[in-house]
Amino acid sequence: MGLPRPMRSSTTEGRLVSSRARFTSKDALKDPVVQVGVVCIRGSNSGGKAALKLAAQLTAEKIPVRFVGIQDGALFNRDASNSPIPAKIPLPRVMFFAANSPTIKSLFAIDPNATKHNFWQDKQNRGQVGASGRFWTSDLNGEVHGKLVAMGFQDNEVKPAGNSPHGEAVTQGEISNVANISALLNAL
Repeated sequence: MGLPRPMRSSTTEGRLVSSRARFTSKDALKDPVVQVGVVCIRGSNSGGKAALKLAAQLTAEKIPVRFVGIQDGALFNRDASNSPIPAKIPLPRVMFFAANSPTIKSLFAIDPNATKHNFWQDKQNRGQVGASGRFWTSDLNGEVHGKLVAMGFQDNEVKPAGNSPHGEAVTQGEISNVANISALLNAL
């Protein structure tokens, strides 16, 4: 029959909270009586960056992370290591379609042994020219979606066909990431 679908976890005021286990502090994870199982983390939209931060925190605490899955994670211009290249000559202060995609710099040190998957779409990304040059933006509160190759992720660009590019990327990523997590847990 296999194990049940992986449960979602989140961080709340420095505590790791899961429907399978509750730890009142990070110190509990270091308790020799507490056994840490297979740590799998996934996040979408703003939860994508939170998932990256959690994976980095656990890595810094020497807690092995087996899987990190990002589903169209919300990142911003300051997170990108490149600038948008206009598909045609842009007008100042007007958003333009870019001929390239954002490449996100290495924001966090995450367990090098973890399997890492990133699902993203760039249909809603835009570039803009400002006083300091070209920068990434979007009509989604300025969030951008892009490659996480600098952090060792396998990047999976989703080419949405419908009117909800973000929703399609999140859905495709969730299906794949849940399947990967389930396979890891079922192999135990």
